[in-house]
Parts: sequence; C-alpha cells; structure tokens
Amino acid sequence: MNRAFVLALLIGLFAISTVRADIALPPDFKYVEPMVRFEGVDKHEDYVFYLRYQTGNGNPFAVPASLVEIKDAKAFPMRSQRRIADTHVLAMVRKDFDARKASEPSMDWFKDKTPGVLRANIATPNNILNTSKEKKLPVMTYRVAIKDGKLSAETVKESTEKRSEAGPSGLMSIGVFAAVAAAIGAGLWFVRRKTGTV
Repeated sequence: MNRAFVLALLIGLFAISTVRADIALPPDFKYVEPMVRFEGVDKHEDYVFYLRYQTGNGNPFAVPASLVEIKDAKAFPMRSQRRIADTHVLAMVRKDFDARKASEPSMDWFKDKTPGVLRANIATPNNILNTSKEKKLPVMTYRVAIKDGKLSAETVKESTEKRSEAGPSGLMSIGVFAAVAAAIGAGLWFVRRKTGTV
C-alpha cells in the first residue's frame, strides 16, 4: 500500500477522532444513559463480573475506562456521556479477585491482559432517545456464560428501534463519512506538499 496514502489515512483518522460527538442531533432526539442487564451472572457465583467501557463527549479514549461491577441480573444505568466505545464484560474467579484487590485496591490491574481475567465483547447499547416516540429506551439485555474457561456474552434484546433514514444514526453516519473523506483528502494534500509532489 502507498506509504503516502497510509500516512494521510492516519492523519485523517486523528483529525476526526471527535467529529461524531460534535454533530448535533435532530430535533426530538437526545442522549441518555442506557439501561443494561446481564442474565446468567447468578449462575456463576464463583466468579465476579464487571462491565468495562470508554465514554466521553469527545474522544472516549481520552479518559480512564469506566468499570462497574455486575452484581446480579437486575437492570442498572450505564453511566455515560455522548460517546461509548470498547464495551466489554470482564470476569475472574472470585477468590483470586478478592486476593488481588486486597493487595491492589486501585483496580488498575483489572484488564483482560491480566492472567486469570476473562473478556467478552458486547454490542454497545444505544444511547439516543427519540422523545417524540418514546419516554425511555428499552433495557439492553445480555446473556453471560462461562464454559471451558471462556467467557461469552450475547445480546438477548436490542435496545434500538427501526428508525427512518433521516433519523440520528443516518444523519450522523453521513456527517461522519463526509468528515472522513475531507480529512483524508486534506491529509493527502499535506503529505504531497511535504514530499514535493504537489
């Protein structure tokens, strides 16, 4: 692949890292904190479960990850801002977790790279509410299971409804695509100018 194009692509992606958060929602739409629940955690009492994700109004990776314990199968609010990314469930044998937490209470170590910690990616719940059609979003439900030492988490119920192409997802996708194209074009121009090919 052309090195100039790769560099331009990287420049473009960096330039639009927060563009989606800056696109205004259509009237009657607003950002809300989604409700989530996890079925099956009560079937694995020897394990602890946590929901881990990145969230922010701009680049969600610019701030530390959010870590929330999943204590049971009851629904709870997913505290978040406009953008949510890298949403996943972590699990660890309870006795091992308790011992590690006792010596390192900061929880900075509790990541999937840590030996003994299991990870399962999940679909990021919708956090955009159409106030003209609904008062609140349906609860996003996942089914959690551990089998043969592996953690899985599948979506049981989607928390989004079918909306017209003029809805927020469609508009935001068009805006993001346009921003990507413009940013990559600007990146190519910058690279060519630096290399003297313009």
